[in-house]
Amino acid sequence: MIGIAIFTHRQLGEELLRSAESIIGPQEKVVVVSIMGKDSLLSIKDKCRHALKCLDDGGGILVLADVLGGSASNASLLLVNEFPVEIITGVNLAMLVSAFANRNRMVLSELAVKAADDGVKSIVNAKEMYLKNLKG
Repeated sequence: MIGIAIFTHRQLGEELLRSAESIIGPQEKVVVVSIMGKDSLLSIKDKCRHALKCLDDGGGILVLADVLGGSASNASLLLVNEFPVEIITGVNLAMLVSAFANRNRMVLSELAVKAADDGVKSIVNAKEMYLKNLKG
């Protein structure tokens, strides 16, 4: 099974996990790393490395980080040569639910594409879409 690592600022990752599990059920092989403002890049990298070691069993690891260029994604990028990972930034609830729903039936590279696509598809101007559908 593909492991899922959620690297975010503060408790965002913990809340995303809690929300996703309320939709899809409890999950195994998931680790959340919460980045605090006082953490140095070195300490963040060490936290991320430890999380990835816990998940690394040969099936690959999907890393979901909150912001491209932020501490979480930067630290995970420093570890790409140490672990079999794919890294997606901009994590949202739809992306995480998709990753959980599909990780047992896809290889890591396919899962990364699917989760990213589903995360992007969930971002819409709902009012605009609603009004357009009313006009038919």
